[in-house]
Amino acid sequence: MASPIIRLQSRRLHLLELESLGLLKSLFPQDQEMLETRHAVHLWKQEKKLFDFFLSKVAKFNIEKPAFYLDSHMCQTESILNILKPYCEITDLSADFEILACCMPSADFKEGQRMFMEEQGNMMYDEETQKHLTGYVSFVDPRTRFLGLRIISIEGCIEAEDMRGEDYYKIWRILNGVCEGELVMKSTAEHLNFQYFNGKKSKVSDAFILCGAVPNSENQELIYNKVYSKKLDGLRLVDQKNNMVGKVFESINNIALIKVLSMDVHKELYLEDGEKIHVWPPQYIC
Repeated sequence: MASPIIRLQSRRLHLLELESLGLLKSLFPQDQEMLETRHAVHLWKQEKKLFDFFLSKVAKFNIEKPAFYLDSHMCQTESILNILKPYCEITDLSADFEILACCMPSADFKEGQRMFMEEQGNMMYDEETQKHLTGYVSFVDPRTRFLGLRIISIEGCIEAEDMRGEDYYKIWRILNGVCEGELVMKSTAEHLNFQYFNGKKSKVSDAFILCGAVPNSENQELIYNKVYSKKLDGLRLVDQKNNMVGKVFESINNIALIKVLSMDVHKELYLEDGEKIHVWPPQYIC
């Protein structure tokens, strides 16, 4: 069975061209080694607001004059570009290229690892295929390999048996404990588990974002219920003694990302209206 593919129309793509990699290293000193050794990395910058994005090396990467694709959520793009402008030349590729997600677990691979056929590979392709491969890159999601793959390609050249809408992608990333978009800007990196992204094994004992699902039957607690009508965003979580232990940070229908005060939470948790909710840590923490 083919893995679902999603065109991420909420994302924007830019090309960054630098005189040297040292310019980026100076801007993100905590990620210097990854910028050099990884094909793709998840980066963040905390100023008055929090911004996060991906950098992936272009297909024919040259360390002497490095170039990267910048993949950012549209609500953050302008602010991220303002941070990066003094360091590189920037070209908007959003009209000609597209960003896709392939929802398949990649547990056997490393975050940011490059995947599949590309124009720098050893295989020979016909002229039409070679044309479509111009600029093509694919890699394991650098936040967590459990999210699957990311693909950058010329618009329209990727065809898939199972193409889904962005709601499916939102379900997929929430079930894998990852927040993105406008809500990121209103939080802090630690509270969103950024310390665990890029495949890092954090020494921080407390994670703040957990996954949750409101049970829709006694035997199928974690099955996604698309007809669930209650709005979960902002609802408090309480324990059996009605002590507040967390709050719904983001949700879609009956599944949610939960911001908790501590990882030491009781198994019996409830929404503030008394409905039971099942909570579990993302796989990248386990």
